Amino acid sequence: MADRLHHFDGQRYDLWSYVIMPNHVHVLFTLRDGESLPDTLQGWKGVSSRLIHKSVSVTSIPSGSPTTSTGSSAVPNISAS
Repeated sequence: MADRLHHFDGQRYDLWSYVIMPNHVHVLFTLRDGESLPDTLQGWKGVSSRLIHKSVSVTSIPSGSPTTSTGSSAVPNISAS
């Protein structure tokens, strides 16, 4: 992720600071004239997503099921007694 943030630093934007968290990123930057915020964010997200999916094996989970980072269901199985 850090490589991706630095890729266009000084060309499309000026990168001031960032913190990479396990499931998100905080970034302080200034866009250069003529650059688009949505395009910049989509560039970071698109490449990062492809790299993550390439490096992580994903198990089959039903669509719409919340999951934890281990791929197991985040919703406990609770039945009435």
